[in-house]
Amino acid sequence: MLIDDVFERIKSEVSMKEVAGYYGISFDRGGMACCPFHEDKTPSLKLYDDHFYCFGCGEHSDAASFVS
Repeated sequence: MLIDDVFERIKSEVSMKEVAGYYGISFDRGGMACCPFHEDKTPSLKLYDDHFYCFGCGEHSDAASFVS
């Protein structure tokens, strides 16, 4: 199995919210959380099913990149 296939499989089977929860990031019902990439006092990180985006620092990625 190629490494690209592994990442594609991760992205198709694991949601971004599951990954964030595994790393201890708590989020509200709207999918908002405090960003772990900068000092954040109010939630600015939006978790979608397949990616995340921080409205504070602009960080964005998918579940596989977040883990790596």
